[in-house]
Amino acid sequence: MHLAEHHRVEQGNSCFLAGRCRLSNSFLYDKGIASALFPRLAADRALEGSSVWVLVQGRFVQFFGCVSHKGQIDHLEAIARQTPDVQAVLANVMVGIDSKPPYLTASPSLTCGQSLRGKGEKPCRTSHE
Repeated sequence: MHLAEHHRVEQGNSCFLAGRCRLSNSFLYDKGIASALFPRLAADRALEGSSVWVLVQGRFVQFFGCVSHKGQIDHLEAIARQTPDVQAVLANVMVGIDSKPPYLTASPSLTCGQSLRGKGEKPCRTSHE
């Protein structure tokens, strides 16, 4: 816990003390980043058919889920990089629904596009379907 606390306190402090950042802690940027990013993603028709969720933490934007084609990953990253105050973008996103996600899941047997309740539309269809 002590190591994690040190990391959280330090993240952004040195940047602020050096005069390169306007806020004293990188986590203070997260609400503004999310407020700017989420409406843009939700309204972007180029991302239709994707099933992506976002984690904004310490000026880092992380994408998880699946998309229909690789171009959507590039598009997600570009939108995030254009968002003010974003320091880094990480895309843990897979193309289609036929492979294992590149991150741990709550249910190892659940695959991208599979509904938790067994009903509903299955996102992330690839172009060959």
